[in-house]
Amino acid sequence: MKSVLLVLITAFMATSAVKADDIHVRLSPNPASNYVTIELEEDVAGNVTVELFSVIGTRINQKVIFHAQGDHVFTLNTEGIAEGVYLVRVTHGQHSVVKRIKIQPE
Repeated sequence: MKSVLLVLITAFMATSAVKADDIHVRLSPNPASNYVTIELEEDVAGNVTVELFSVIGTRINQKVIFHAQGDHVFTLNTEGIAEGVYLVRVTHGQHSVVKRIKIQPE
């Protein structure tokens, strides 16, 4: 079971971290309780997809946002999500960044 989990996490991370230097993402607070603030810096406008995954690759939440060129701040609701470590993937076109976040409900 551990080897299957490791393969899933490795495959997920390998396919989602394409040209990470093109997208700059900051998550706060970490650990989070009811929400995660996502700060995004990118030079290109367009749709941005933000996804929250469990460490075994199950998508918990997804949000698609139109992003104008420049810096933006938006939130992802984590209310009602069980305590644990999760992965946040931010995707714009062919570029993705994956960040780890810990959720600790109040």
